[in-house]
Parts: sequence; structure tokens; C-alpha cells
Amino acid sequence: MIFYGSFIELPLRSISPQGWLKTFLLNQRNGLTGHLDSCGYPFNAPGWISSEIQAPADKSGWEYWYAYEQHAYWLDGMVRAGYLLNDEFLIGKALPQISYVLDNPGHDGYLGPEPIKAEKTNNRWPHAVLFRAIWAHYSATSDSSIIDKLLAHYRSNTSTHSLFRDACNIETMLRVYHVTGDHELLTMAQEAFARYNVAYKHTDMSMSSLASDKVATEHGVSFNEIGKLGAILFSYTGNTDYLNPVLNGYEKINRDHLLASGVCSSEERLSGKDPLRCYEICDITDFTWSLGYLLFASGNAAYADQIEKACFNALPGSVTKDFKASQYFSCANQIIADHQSSHTVYRKGNSRMSFRPNHIPACCSSNISRAMPNYISRMWLNDAQGNITAALYGPSVITFSPPDQGVTVTIEEQTGYPFSEQIDFKFRTPYPCTFTFKFRVPSWCSEAKWHVNGVEQSQKLMAGSFHSVEREFNNGDVITLLLPMELKLTRWPQGGIALEAGPLLFSLPIQEIRHIDTAEKLCTAQLPAFNMYPNSPWNYAICLDEESVRNILIKTGSVSDAPWSADSPPLYIEVPARQVHGWDMHKCTDIKMHLPCAGDLDTGIEIASRKGNFNFTPDLPDAAFLKAKLSNDIEIIKLVPYGCTLLRMTVFPDGNIR
Repeated sequence: MIFYGSFIELPLRSISPQGWLKTFLLNQRNGLTGHLDSCGYPFNAPGWISSEIQAPADKSGWEYWYAYEQHAYWLDGMVRAGYLLNDEFLIGKALPQISYVLDNPGHDGYLGPEPIKAEKTNNRWPHAVLFRAIWAHYSATSDSSIIDKLLAHYRSNTSTHSLFRDACNIETMLRVYHVTGDHELLTMAQEAFARYNVAYKHTDMSMSSLASDKVATEHGVSFNEIGKLGAILFSYTGNTDYLNPVLNGYEKINRDHLLASGVCSSEERLSGKDPLRCYEICDITDFTWSLGYLLFASGNAAYADQIEKACFNALPGSVTKDFKASQYFSCANQIIADHQSSHTVYRKGNSRMSFRPNHIPACCSSNISRAMPNYISRMWLNDAQGNITAALYGPSVITFSPPDQGVTVTIEEQTGYPFSEQIDFKFRTPYPCTFTFKFRVPSWCSEAKWHVNGVEQSQKLMAGSFHSVEREFNNGDVITLLLPMELKLTRWPQGGIALEAGPLLFSLPIQEIRHIDTAEKLCTAQLPAFNMYPNSPWNYAICLDEESVRNILIKTGSVSDAPWSADSPPLYIEVPARQVHGWDMHKCTDIKMHLPCAGDLDTGIEIASRKGNFNFTPDLPDAAFLKAKLSNDIEIIKLVPYGCTLLRMTVFPDGNIR
């Protein structure tokens, strides 16, 4: 078997998170990832152990596959975090469902419960999610029987794997092919993909649509799950007809839907770049997971930059810092987060922008558990020649065997990144050995420098590339990478501006009044649901432009193992701003809820109307209002990393308007 991609993942247990990354996973363990089953349906049901997950009476219209999908998201995040932490509690909680599926195949080899065996539109899609958890278990244990059972499952021919998201099973087919070299699986994957492209040629994820200039309007999660498949197929065929449309499709996502926080908008459909557009937090996980495959296939460092930006901004900005409550929809500008503050077109006025442990549907509540474990498991990669590569950054330890050296080497990555510009790679080896070490130079860093054992190297580093260092490594060698982060101003629709440095986006943290929502049933005393209201000024316009922003200093503090705090952020900036009088919370008593549809994202299909007292985050003021209401007084306000905030303003009006 020939592998045509640029990178491939390493065994899960070879990577060990340290510092703040380890603390993040421990918070997951002690929060939603470890205890989501205490918050009601579907996580209090037996899951994949059961032949049928019965929905409560008030959810009788749900399809069977919903609950299996949502359990599978949770299991994947749980088992992956468990193996990365070497945590018996998480592993022990996830394995019963995983082991039950593997140990109880049907007479034909089919894995899973009977209710989702029949080939209907999304019936077989949950397998694609569960098999990621099973693959994480295989990656950590190298148990060859897992490969045999997955192979038998796909050979059972119980599905064509071409009905919409069922096509995502191609991902696991090709993983098994990589291990076995069995060309039957490669053929099966190619045929399933061809059938999908015929049956769903009208969707944004077909090869013809991806290759076109057409603006995508598909459900964001569906786009990310299916849209990546051509990149995976390229890695195993070398056929650029698979890869090029995918790369073009994701360029279109960046052009039309990429938000300041680093992820695509999704409400539930891809919904543009306006400052009030939200992202479904499923898409933090699914967007970054898919970008990983684009990185593997193309070798383009820009995809790693995007993964970091999403995981360092959107991810921590959408969950409470103890990982005990999350949003369903999250936004760069959100001054209120209560039980009816969702300002999205879809289901406007409901609780999906509030912080609670279990939303309905529960896909986001479980899928968010996958995001950081996925990030950590892909920090370190092998290139196509087997050379160790630092692809994504953060405190960690990797243990690996360089090609043809017969030795085990450990690299300790010591850093406070993304809050620090310095990364130290410390090498431990029992004896001198020669191998190639590669590290990424981010696209945003034009003045990167590197040192070997304290001596600056003259070889220039190229932004947006992977740099190779081939040398004889001795025990105790240190390669230091310096990545200066410059503050820059970015412009957004409706006259909005935002500030970022390196992979970090800056926000004005809004002090919140936080009340436990006692009316919410899907929560516990340990995992409560919250209503949050603003308790500090937020209606500012920023008085900076592309030139003056260069004079703003990034101020640094200490980087702790719990850095996502607005009260003691590891870095911050102080910027000039002017208040906008009369720019207040949007209040209304009559709202219309819509189901947005392709080509009509702003109105869509009206499904209901409601009366009540609704409070929403307002849109940016238009130029005439801003000019009339802008204060003459300039104040200095403090902005912190986006991920340190819950209530926040991020995309501001331009305070230089005259």
C-alpha cells in the first residue's frame, strides 16, 4: 500500500499533554465529559449496549439514530481523553459500550444494534462516529482483533454507505485499509463515494459543487463531515481529482463563512460572516477534525494555523472554564446568555445560546468533548517518510522511534503557547542518533527565529511552512522556536473591526450576573444550567486603524495551568475606545422563529411565532447612528483572549468614524 498524503497520526498513547492542556482535559473529566450521563436523556440510557434506546414520551418524534449518534460523540471524546490522561475512570466508563459492540457482532459481521442496521438516510451515520471511538481504542492498545472486526463489519455488505452522512464510514474503511492493505476496502470506499456524488450531486459536498464557485449554504456539520472525504481518498489513491475540489470547497468556506473566532458560521446552516452570526459548537469539533485531514493530505501548514485558532478561541469561549456547561450556539458578540436569548434565525428566542450541561438535541453537548482530545492527538505527526513533526503547539511530551535508528526518543515541548512566543523542544535519547525533526512555522509569523542549544541559527524560517532539521541529536539537546506575535486589526461586515495576535483573538469581557436556571430539568447541582446577564459596560467602538494598532503593546502576565480566566488573563491589551450612546440591548415582545433554508438564510421558512419579553445582543450600529451617538470622550478598555470570556464583545464598531 502506498500512502500519498503528507502526514499521518501517531499512536494515541505516545502523546502526553502537559501544563494547561492537561488541566483542560482534567476539567473535561470532572465536568461534562466524565459526567454527562447525570444530565438526562440520551446519556442516561444504556447507549450502544442497548438494542433500542427508547426516547422519553416528549421526544417520541425523534429518530432512532439521534441517540446513538450523541452517545458515540460522547464515547469518542471520553475514551480519547482517557487514554491521553491515562485515566482509568474515563477509560472504564467508555469501554463497556465500545467492548459490547466489538464483542457482539451479528452472524454476518455487522457491528451495532439492529434498529440502525437497515440502510435509511442517516441510520448508518452513527457508526462513523462510534468507529472513531473504536479507532482511538485501537490506536491506544494495538489490539489487532479490532481491525478484524471492523473489516468483517464492512464486508457484511449491510449498507452501500452512500446515503448522505452514511458516506462518512469511508473514513474508517480507509483507516482499516491503511493497516491491512486490503484493496477490497479501498474499492468499497471509492464506490461508496462515487454513489454519493451521483445521488447527492445537488449538495454543497459533491465534488462538482466543491469545485465550483457557488456559495455553500448546507448544514455546517454535514458540510464538514462529508466535505473532507475527498481529501482522505487522495491520501490513499494519489488522485488529485479527489483532493482539489475539497481544497477549493474549504477556500470558499473561508471566503464566505469563516468567523473571527476561527470556525465557520452554522445556524444550523452555513450563514455568512456578519458579527452576529453564530457557530454551532459541534462545528468547533467537526471543522477542526476535517481541517486535520486537509493538513494530512496537502501538507499545507495553513490548515494547522486554522485548527489552532479555532481551538484557542471558539472552543474555550463556548464552555464554562470548569467544562461543566456549554452553549449550543456561540457568537463573537454575546452580551446576554439566558433561556431565551438566542438571536439566531433558527429557533430564535430559545435557550441554545445559554450555558447548560445538556441541550436538546444533545449533539453539541457531547460532540464538544471531542474537540480538545482531537487537537492533542494530532499535535505530533509523522510525515510520509516517518519523520517526527510538531504540527500543532502546546505543552506536551511525545515518545517515538526515528526511522532506522532502533532507539526510543522523547521530546518534551515546554511552552506557554499560545500565551507565549517561545517553544522549547528538549530531546532525550539514550545515545546519539541521527534523524529529521520538523516543526511548523505559522503563516502569521514573518519573523520566526530558532536556536539550537542556545545558538541562533542563520537559516531563515519561511512563514506558512514546515521546517526540517536533520542532525545528530544528543541527550539534552534543545531546539528553541521563537514566534513573535504582532497585533493586527481585521475588518468584518457592517463596519466591524476585531483585534488578534498570532492564533489569539481579543474580546472585551463583560462581567456577568449569573443565576442558576432552576426550571431546567437536564442538569444537576454539580452540573447546573445558567442564565447570564451583563453587569459592566460593553457598548464601545474601538479607536484604532491598521497603522495605529502597531503602537499597542501586548502585555503579559504569568501563564498558569488554568489560563482561561478573564480576571487573571496570561496576556491582554489596552486600547482606546469611545462609548456609543443609545446602542443598547435589543428588546422585543414578539418574535418569529424560522427554519433557514438554502439561498434564503435571512428569512427561511416561518415555523412559529412567540410573545414574551425577549432580550438579544444587538447588531452593530449603522454608520449614521454611530456618527450621531459616538461619545467625544476616549476611554482605555482592557481586552483579553476570547477564550477567557463567556459574555463578550469581539467585533466592534469603528470608533474613527467622522
